[in-house]
Amino acid sequence: MVPREFRVGAVTDAAFQWLRGNKIEPPSTGRLQRFVDSAERQYDQPLCQTIHDRLSAAQREALDKLLDAIPLPEDEAGEGELIPRGSVLQNLRTNSEKRGVESVEQQIEKVRLLRKIGLSHSLFADLSPHVLARYRERAATESPSHFRVQAAPVRLTLLAAFCVTRMTELTDSLVTHLIDMVHHINVRAERRVEKKFVKEFRKVNNKERLWEKLLEAVLAKVLSS
Repeated sequence: MVPREFRVGAVTDAAFQWLRGNKIEPPSTGRLQRFVDSAERQYDQPLCQTIHDRLSAAQREALDKLLDAIPLPEDEAGEGELIPRGSVLQNLRTNSEKRGVESVEQQIEKVRLLRKIGLSHSLFADLSPHVLARYRERAATESPSHFRVQAAPVRLTLLAAFCVTRMTELTDSLVTHLIDMVHHINVRAERRVEKKFVKEFRKVNNKERLWEKLLEAVLAKVLSS
């Protein structure tokens, strides 16, 4: 059950259903949760050790640096400049809903940072997608202080899972941002062209009307003579 579920509480709910389906009185919620936590640890520990052993020393160091605080004190920020807060990891977690050059630049900087770590999807090639999603969710919510007290294999596996999946998310987001920017530019360009066309058309239309009035006056004079 553990490898197939990544939703919080899913394994506990399945355990309750199994016990009731077999007419076994379930233990208290707290006790059952401790059993589930123990089962997850037994499954995760050897798996995390395997992932840990696949990481190079440089990759391990780079992953641990994600827990560092962003070294930009307030007195160094320029006027009107946004001051990043928290850790590098927390900054990577944030999403920009704005559309524009600044947002694209922020996304690109995050992608570059993740690429420098040098992780590839093959790192988790033999891992169930559900387990990878569970690790990613854990890494997306745990604080840097909680990460620091974890054993290295668990900490680095969770961080690596987050980085690999976050890279895909940021790339997709970046493509969406760029498409929106191009669409916005095209719409503005079309509006400018339409305005110019209408303006020129009106100019030509006025000239044609003047010629019509002139011809009418000439014809009237000719016919009356």
